[in-house]
Amino acid sequence: MMIWVESLTEENRSFVAGLRQLPQPEPQATVYFQSVPRYFDEIGAKSVAQVVFRRTDLDGKIVPSCPPSARYCVEFHNPEVTLLGNSDIKKGNRPVPAN
Repeated sequence: MMIWVESLTEENRSFVAGLRQLPQPEPQATVYFQSVPRYFDEIGAKSVAQVVFRRTDLDGKIVPSCPPSARYCVEFHNPEVTLLGNSDIKKGNRPVPAN
């Protein structure tokens, strides 16, 4: 049981650490999460966006794929967090790694 808990804790820790490396979203933004750690839900997505970026004006949503209009979309593949879309931050079609 402890091995499972340690694995889940490390996964969540990697997710939060990766998000902290990303640039700040715009005011009143929605952070779209294309993938998240195991057991994350919509409440967790909104909460992690607000806590990591220290802003209560943000929303967080888990989506199967980034909406075309998404300005801030994140993908998580343990342990890497990648910013997939933000027209003000990334140039071209290359994802920007968080690490």
